[in-house]
Amino acid sequence: MRTKKGDIYGLIDGDTLELRYIGQTTNIDRRKAVHLRRYPNFQVVILEHNPPDGLAAAERRWIKAIRTQGTRLLNQRNGGYGASIEARAKMSASTRKYYESPEARAKTSTALMGNTNTKGHKHTNEARAKMSAAHMGLKLSAETKAKISARMRANS
Repeated sequence: MRTKKGDIYGLIDGDTLELRYIGQTTNIDRRKAVHLRRYPNFQVVILEHNPPDGLAAAERRWIKAIRTQGTRLLNQRNGGYGASIEARAKMSASTRKYYESPEARAKTSTALMGNTNTKGHKHTNEARAKMSAAHMGLKLSAETKAKISARMRANS
């Protein structure tokens, strides 16, 4: 069995400089953003990158070691409780199945109408460059080109 690549990270309280939480992630930037929205005065530090024993085992090892030192962690469990590959596949299939129905798509579309959460959002130049690079060399089908053309004409 291959071990999943990722990071074991910690949250450090900016006021007390205590390590308060230990977690695992395969996308440190996304996890950082989520935690810092909730705890803006905390800092995220990487404790271990691509642990050889796997993310779940490494998370449990770190939590045990830090708790042994008497640190007051916010973790409610001993770590390593991420969803298994089988559980993730099951959740993914369930979600995919739901959105196959036209009724579900229409319901979601209606619910999102008028959503202005991203109105006025400007991507950074770096993000724009990454999106541009990701689309370089992609060939659009004649059907897609026709749809884009029709939308552009309708908007002008």
